Amino acid sequence: MRFRRGRGQAVVEFAIVTPILLLLLLGAFDVGTLMLEREVAQGGAQTIADLAASGILEDDPLILSEVARCCADADWSITYDGPLVLASLTCAHASPTTLMPDTFVATATAVLEGGEAIP
Repeated sequence: MRFRRGRGQAVVEFAIVTPILLLLLLGAFDVGTLMLEREVAQGGAQTIADLAASGILEDDPLILSEVARCCADADWSITYDGPLVLASLTCAHASPTTLMPDTFVATATAVLEGGEAIP
């Protein structure tokens, strides 16, 4: 009789602990995925800023392919401010939980080759 009672207790403890462990596991996965996506987007923003600073125009296939590689449905812009080039990517994050933000922004700057502003 005691053996059955102990087994029932273990089942109840398992039922209480399992959802908590699953939530922690999903949260860790979600945070890791978000960090990876942000790192890829940040690298892409820097590459786009570098390409634009070297004189490649916004509608060039190199820039368009870099945007597509970083984020499938990104809003992006390149801004020229004197000798500086600012590239900005706004990417969507498909979160399996609702704990993380839906979008994030990656920005990067580069200096124009020759250091002169674009008129």
